Formats: sequence, structure tokens, C-alpha cells
Amino acid sequence: MAAPVLMAWISFITFINTHLCECIVCGDSIAEENTPSPTRKCNHVRCVCNDCMQSMISAQVSGDDWKNIRCPELNCRRLLDYEDIEIFATQQTKDRYEELLAHSALEKMPDFLWCPLAGCTSGQFHADMDEDPKVQCIKCRGYSCFKCKGEWHGSQSCEEAANQNKETDRIKTLYSKRCPGRGCGQYIQKVRGCMEIDCGNINCRVIFCWECKIILDKSKGYEERSREGHLAGCKAKYVREKRRKESKLCKIAEKPADGNEKYRDGWDVDAGFVGTGQEY
Repeated sequence: MAAPVLMAWISFITFINTHLCECIVCGDSIAEENTPSPTRKCNHVRCVCNDCMQSMISAQVSGDDWKNIRCPELNCRRLLDYEDIEIFATQQTKDRYEELLAHSALEKMPDFLWCPLAGCTSGQFHADMDEDPKVQCIKCRGYSCFKCKGEWHGSQSCEEAANQNKETDRIKTLYSKRCPGRGCGQYIQKVRGCMEIDCGNINCRVIFCWECKIILDKSKGYEERSREGHLAGCKAKYVREKRRKESKLCKIAEKPADGNEKYRDGWDVDAGFVGTGQEY
């Protein structure tokens, strides 16, 4: 009986060794026959598990590198196309990828313009772009210039408006912080008062902490928000007081990474900010 059992065991081990491989990302063992190749054109051993492919695609689609999703195998690096991505991605990621593809296609059309006004994500075609560069957004109803793709500047030339905008942006950078909300980034200047800032952009409306820039939960009361949701190094006085007096009840928030669905990339950076001295 021992010999047949031994032979069966050897056969089993041989089967495992020839049918399992190690994911080059997470190191888990994967069954090659149940693991699609990263792309349909890959001709190497299937080397990445489905979970790692899904995570990689999600991260790149959420970030700025969605056009450059490639096979993780260093000796391959083939570009994934739509059908490859469809195999691994979640429905949410596929929806976002399709949206990005549509946006990219629209941007290549000569008579299409994205609304440049803060907080607006609309876009439209403008057939009279040569005769009348003034465009009214069908969503926010604001005006923009088709020629320079900026806000409408009236009788000023595009060059004059650009020079004026540079100076305006310089002043904003010095004395304002930007809303951390995804799709927003509106400049906000604080003059004393509460450390919780309400974004005035009607398409955003988040509440965030002036000091640590974390977006706060509107469904919770002021007292609860002061105990929860702020970053470890938050310097807001009311947060530090709560942590000193009620340390056991306080919770520290993890810093959101770029690609987070609630935060714009670079949300925590206000380069050049010096303040007016009237913030506190």
C-alpha cells in the first residue's frame, strides 16, 4: 500500500509544481490555468494574481497614469487595452475608465471645450468658435473664452488676460489655501473665526479643517468632528484641546493618498502660502 500512496503523493506534488506559480507582486501561489495573462498578447508564464491586477488597474485609473497601464512583468511591459482591463477591473473602475476614454476623445475634437470655471466639470461643442469665442456653459452658466480656454475676459486680449491671471494666481497662492475636494481646488482665504471651513463652491460644499486639510463628516456634530477624523499632526487648537482632555475618545485619521475619490491629487499641499496674519 505504501508504494501506491507514495506514487500518488509524488504525482500530486509534481502537479502542484507544474500548475502553480508565484505572483510577482504579492508572492501568493496562483493556479496558472485559472489566472488570465495581464494582456492577451503576453507570451510569458502567467505571473500576476487577479487581485493584484485589479488593484494595479484601479490605482492607475484613479490617478494620472490611466493611459499607461502595462503588464507588471519587467521583461514584457505590454500595454493593456480596453478588453484586457475589462477582464480584471471592478465595475466602478471600468465606468471610470470609460469616462476617461470619452473625455480623451472629446478633447481631441477641435470644436469642443471643457468649462474652465472652478468646480464645473461640464463641457460642450461650440460651432462658432472663430466668429464668436465667448462660450456660455450649459451647466454652470458661466462664460469662458474658446481661444485661450480660460474665463471670459471681455475686451482684454487673451495675452493681457493671461498676464493678469498670473498676478492674481500669485496673490491667491500667497494668501489662500485650496479646497481639498476632488474636482474643486477653489482658493479660500480665512479671516479669523472657526477652523472648520465650508467650501463655497456649489458643486463641492465640503467642510474641511484649515490646519490639516482633512475633509470632515457633515453627518456628525461639531463635538464629534473635533474628536474624530483629523490627522495626527493637526495644529487646530480645538482639536489639540480635545485630544488633551478626552484622549481615549479621540481617533486619528489616516492621510488619504492621491487617487482618493473624495480628494483631489495634491490636496494637502499649499505651496507658497504665507497667510495674511489675520487667519487666527
